[in-house]
Amino acid sequence: MFAIEMTPELAEIRASVRRFVDEQLEPIAQEIDRTGEVPGRAWDSMRSQGSPGMRMLIAREVLS
Repeated sequence: MFAIEMTPELAEIRASVRRFVDEQLEPIAQEIDRTGEVPGRAWDSMRSQGSPGMRMLIAREVLS
């Protein structure tokens, strides 16, 4: 495993991802668990924020 320096920019991205998870995914977590899929409305929300490439960061936040 490699270490990543937590720059102010990365800290801001992490906080943004955490807010997204808390506000958008946590309320629909049971649906995601039941279906094994993230609903389109969550992806639409990510796209509207300009962050569809954040899938791995979000997965890491959900699992941490």
